[in-house]
Amino acid sequence: MNQFSLKSTITALVMLAAVTLGCGTASAFTAETYAASSRLASGHWVKIKTTQSGMHMIPASTLQRWGFSDPQRVRVYGYGGQQISDVLSAENYVDDLPMTMCEWTPQGLVFYAHGPMTWTSNSQGRWTYKPNFYSTGAYYFLGEATDDDLARETRRTGSAGATDGAATTFTDVASPRLARSISPCPTVPTTGCGYRRPLP
Repeated sequence: MNQFSLKSTITALVMLAAVTLGCGTASAFTAETYAASSRLASGHWVKIKTTQSGMHMIPASTLQRWGFSDPQRVRVYGYGGQQISDVLSAENYVDDLPMTMCEWTPQGLVFYAHGPMTWTSNSQGRWTYKPNFYSTGAYYFLGEATDDDLARETRRTGSAGATDGAATTFTDVASPRLARSISPCPTVPTTGCGYRRPLP
């Protein structure tokens, strides 16, 4: 072994020891923290990607084309594209894919996607756009919801009554540009639409 090879081997071993000893103690969560099996282990799933935050709509015809026999049962699952914390703790850990807030409308499935960019403010109150350095897209999974998922969905609260001049309708537009940014992997463009509906 020549002197250069020996020197590089010793340097690599010293660096490995420093990294290993510098990590401190590591611990895992208890077994009860983890799901018995992945939500993705059964059923029909479609992975989609979007590059922008905002409201997105997937028409019923597209869901049927992607293989869902009952589009009204389709829900969106996932975390979105925002960068997660580098510190793993029980407070911020979710073991399996959470269901994302979504709404079935006569035109299709509407949901809010968190893209890979996040607005943050500094101590002077200035806002900056912070990218996710690990991904350029937000990935979600579409799947038919179980009865348990549907029972846990958040229901609207409030009561119907006089509006006293308040708005009773709104224009809900899913931009074709944004709708095209949602597609199953690999990329298959979808179409957007606009519609007007009464407030709930």
